[in-house]
Amino acid sequence: MKWWRVACVGMVVVGVTPTADAATAASRAVSPATVYATVYATSVDARAVVPIAVGAGTAGAPISVHAQPDLVAMSPDGATAYVTTEHQPTITPIDTATGTAGAPIATGAFAIAITPDGTTAWVTNAGRDTVFPVDLATHTIGKKIGVGPFPWGIAITPDGTKAYVTNIYAESVTPIDLVHRKALTPITVGSGPRGIAMMPDGRTAYVVSTDVAEVTPIDVATDTAGTPIPVGAFPEGIAITPDGRTAYVTDLTTQHVIPIDLATGTPGTAITVADEPRGIAITPDGRSAYVTAWGANVVMPIDLATQTAQTPITAGTQLYLFGVAITPDQAPIAAFSASTENNVDWSFDASASVAPSSPIVKYRWRFGDG
Repeated sequence: MKWWRVACVGMVVVGVTPTADAATAASRAVSPATVYATVYATSVDARAVVPIAVGAGTAGAPISVHAQPDLVAMSPDGATAYVTTEHQPTITPIDTATGTAGAPIATGAFAIAITPDGTTAWVTNAGRDTVFPVDLATHTIGKKIGVGPFPWGIAITPDGTKAYVTNIYAESVTPIDLVHRKALTPITVGSGPRGIAMMPDGRTAYVVSTDVAEVTPIDVATDTAGTPIPVGAFPEGIAITPDGRTAYVTDLTTQHVIPIDLATGTPGTAITVADEPRGIAITPDGRSAYVTAWGANVVMPIDLATQTAQTPITAGTQLYLFGVAITPDQAPIAAFSASTENNVDWSFDASASVAPSSPIVKYRWRFGDG
């Protein structure tokens, strides 16, 4: 009896035993745009998180949390949304597969960012002027690190070695050495720094300074601030496209989202959305942005190809939408079986393959025999 090795390209290798010459078969599920990604928006007044399927145009059933939610961050595998809550300061994990909230983690958190390996949440405590880690496996809190007064936003480099924290009352951003878990020398930026986003290549962080209406680039290698980019009237949130070409900034008082060409540092034509846009997140395929409109109680999709706002999504009776995050792109996982009735004719079935971020529309097979 000869072995026929059957390999899922880049995934797993399994063995079956047909009577055939040694060969290799491979199956790869190929997925299009992230149609099935999910937007999670926090509703402060309703103490809930509202899920919205990308492209669906309608909100799902709200997921209740135990207190007023602020911001939300996704685990790298998309399995969990972590929501910070106000007044009763905690992190509430939400199982994205079942849409259920887990037991709150007592932390004292406001903003939150997850390390690329998914093991640790780094959170800001605006009332205590600190940042600290939370072990997501054990829910234990690590040593608190002092930063500037009223830390607001936080972003982590793609390699997981540094974090950057905006300090609203200090006109500064504090870099954090995540390897040695210590604060580095603060970087001076414009007054009222709030939102912050990291370039996909990890070379630059962009900081939104609300009081002076500008966005400041920070060179991660040197921890120095670059030339500020004037934008809007009262900017707050920021997100960067996956290709790193464009940043989109929400402007709370003008009902605008403003694109910035990051190669030239030039703001583009403002996109009109609903009243008081605050949070913003971009889909993994870079085709759409989703904006929480605090004053209008809607989530606004934006078609980034045409730079136009789409039909607002009403989140039921949920009020004061604030934070927003989208499930990250997940690679398809090939899985298949082989069967025969006569040891001559074999049937291969790859219907067990899954693509967490999108529907599977095509299968490619390679049997190694040309």
